[in-house]
Amino acid sequence: MYGDQSFPLFEGSVFSIARKGTDKCQPTLAIDDDGVSSAAVEVSVTNGTIKVRDTGTSTGTRIVKHLDPGTDMDVKPGEMIMAGAAFITIG
Repeated sequence: MYGDQSFPLFEGSVFSIARKGTDKCQPTLAIDDDGVSSAAVEVSVTNGTIKVRDTGTSTGTRIVKHLDPGTDMDVKPGEMIMAGAAFITIG
Protein backbone atom coordinates (compact mmCIF):
# COMPACT_ATOMS: atom_id res chain seq x y z
CA MET A 1 0.00 0.00 0.00
CA TYR A 2 1.23 3.47 -0.87
CA GLY A 3 -0.93 6.40 0.23
CA ASP A 4 -4.45 5.33 -0.66
CA GLN A 5 -3.28 3.02 -3.47
CA SER A 6 -3.31 -0.72 -2.96
CA PHE A 7 -1.68 -3.30 -5.23
CA PRO A 8 -2.60 -6.95 -4.58
CA LEU A 9 0.18 -9.51 -4.35
CA PHE A 10 -0.53 -13.05 -5.46
CA GLU A 11 1.47 -16.16 -6.29
CA GLY A 12 3.66 -15.51 -9.34
CA SER A 13 3.11 -11.75 -9.38
CA VAL A 14 5.91 -9.20 -9.79
CA PHE A 15 5.33 -5.62 -8.65
CA SER A 16 7.86 -2.87 -9.44
CA ILE A 17 8.51 0.51 -7.83
CA ALA A 18 10.55 3.29 -9.47
CA ARG A 19 10.70 7.05 -10.00
CA LYS A 20 7.96 8.58 -12.13
CA GLY A 21 9.18 9.33 -15.65
CA THR A 22 11.98 6.75 -15.66
CA ASP A 23 13.04 5.32 -19.00
CA LYS A 24 14.69 2.26 -17.38
CA CYS A 25 11.48 0.32 -16.71
CA GLN A 26 7.68 0.46 -16.65
CA PRO A 27 6.97 0.42 -12.89
CA THR A 28 3.70 -0.76 -11.39
CA LEU A 29 4.04 2.11 -8.90
CA ALA A 30 5.71 5.28 -10.24
CA ILE A 31 6.58 7.73 -7.44
CA ASP A 32 7.09 11.44 -8.16
CA ASP A 33 10.12 11.91 -5.88
CA ASP A 34 13.70 12.62 -7.01
CA GLY A 35 14.93 10.49 -4.10
CA VAL A 36 13.35 7.38 -5.65
CA SER A 37 15.63 5.50 -8.02
CA SER A 38 14.93 5.21 -11.72
CA ALA A 39 16.00 1.54 -11.39
CA ALA A 40 13.18 -0.62 -10.11
CA VAL A 41 12.72 -2.31 -6.79
CA GLU A 42 10.73 -5.50 -7.43
CA VAL A 43 8.36 -7.28 -5.06
CA SER A 44 7.45 -10.85 -6.04
CA VAL A 45 5.64 -13.83 -4.56
CA THR A 46 6.98 -17.35 -5.11
CA ASN A 47 5.90 -20.43 -3.15
CA GLY A 48 4.11 -18.17 -0.68
CA THR A 49 7.26 -16.16 0.08
CA ILE A 50 7.36 -12.40 -0.57
CA LYS A 51 10.75 -11.28 -1.88
CA VAL A 52 12.02 -7.73 -2.40
CA ARG A 53 14.78 -7.31 -4.98
CA ASP A 54 16.86 -4.20 -5.64
CA THR A 55 17.53 -4.33 -9.40
CA GLY A 56 20.51 -2.00 -9.21
CA THR A 57 19.59 1.29 -7.57
CA SER A 58 22.54 3.54 -6.77
CA THR A 59 21.87 3.74 -3.02
CA GLY A 60 20.18 0.45 -2.18
CA THR A 61 16.76 -0.12 -0.63
CA ARG A 62 15.74 -0.04 3.02
CA ILE A 63 13.39 -2.63 4.46
CA VAL A 64 14.01 -3.70 8.05
CA LYS A 65 17.70 -3.33 7.29
CA HIS A 66 19.59 -1.96 4.30
CA LEU A 67 19.32 -4.02 1.10
CA ASP A 68 22.43 -3.54 -1.02
CA PRO A 69 22.00 -2.71 -4.72
CA GLY A 70 21.45 -5.80 -6.86
CA THR A 71 20.42 -8.06 -3.94
CA ASP A 72 17.15 -9.47 -2.59
CA MET A 73 15.54 -10.32 0.75
CA ASP A 74 12.46 -12.22 1.92
CA VAL A 75 9.92 -10.02 3.72
CA LYS A 76 6.72 -10.56 5.67
CA PRO A 77 3.33 -8.90 5.18
CA GLY A 78 3.24 -5.59 7.04
CA GLU A 79 6.94 -4.79 6.60
CA MET A 80 7.76 -1.51 4.90
CA ILE A 81 10.06 -0.59 2.04
CA MET A 82 11.58 2.89 1.92
CA ALA A 83 12.15 4.28 -1.60
CA GLY A 84 13.45 7.83 -1.45
CA ALA A 85 11.18 9.49 1.12
CA ALA A 86 8.27 7.17 0.29
CA PHE A 87 7.17 4.28 2.51
CA ILE A 88 5.39 1.32 0.92
CA THR A 89 3.75 -1.33 3.12
CA ILE A 90 4.06 -4.92 1.86
CA GLY A 91 1.23 -7.35 2.13
